[in-house]
Amino acid sequence: MKWKQCGFDILRMLLLLAGAFGCSLLIQTYFQTSFFVPMILALAVILVSLLTQGYVYGIISSLSSALKSNENGCVPTCSGLYPMTFARL
Repeated sequence: MKWKQCGFDILRMLLLLAGAFGCSLLIQTYFQTSFFVPMILALAVILVSLLTQGYVYGIISSLSSALKSNENGCVPTCSGLYPMTFARL
């Protein structure tokens, strides 16, 4: 029973983060702004923390949304490779 709940929690986390990343991509593409992206990602982290059991899912979602939010604010230096820019900081 515990493994079944763990699977559902992973699925919820992945769906919420995918939806938030998709919304942020749509906003950046159609509205040419990234002003609302951190708020959408923060809302996704809050929803993941509320809808899953345990701390691990909230921590993973907050780290991935922080990386996505930082990616929006950085200009990559090595031909579009964000990890190189992040490692350089």
